[in-house]
Amino acid sequence: MGALPLHRVSDYLQYLPITWREEGGIFVPLLPDEVVWLGFAGTTERPNAVRISLEDINAVTGKLSRPGFHSHMQDYLVCPPKLHWDGVRRGGTVEPFAAPILTRETGIFKTLRVTVYEAFPGISFQEREVPARGIPVPVQAASHGPASREFCAVIPDPYGAETWDENSGTTVCVHIVEPALYESVTGKVAPPPVSRKDVFTRYRLP
Repeated sequence: MGALPLHRVSDYLQYLPITWREEGGIFVPLLPDEVVWLGFAGTTERPNAVRISLEDINAVTGKLSRPGFHSHMQDYLVCPPKLHWDGVRRGGTVEPFAAPILTRETGIFKTLRVTVYEAFPGISFQEREVPARGIPVPVQAASHGPASREFCAVIPDPYGAETWDENSGTTVCVHIVEPALYESVTGKVAPPPVSRKDVFTRYRLP
């Protein structure tokens, strides 16, 4: 199915970089030829705004991350309807979360930060019907391959930027590790790559 095993940093503190101890979060293995994307679960009765950053870059816009919600160049996702994101925007395309994007010049993987926001109290979504699209599985990986524009597109916020409470944000750090380190830390072998086409077919994506 392509779902990657998730491990809490707090369970392996003695084996992981010191900086991770302060950030916490989870870590996942990634093979050299794989791409990874993030999936989100949510309900139309209680949707969330989601901001994704790769280090200090907003993955949705490809520009420096900044506080607040901005509708003129939407720099966040609303889940649902959007249930996944798989790269960093560069120009008119989204470059997948693969080794060239995720790796620093030193060879160390960068950290993905996913921040989830609640709506302001008193806002009701019960009478709004917004169809969801995407893969609601936390972290997926598949063989490298092109994704359609529809898969990478930002769905406009159907509720408005003023809906979301900036102070409600909860951030989870997603750390990427190479297979050798993953095996030495967990004692488990990283799962084999899965065909991107097979995963897309399973979830009826273009």
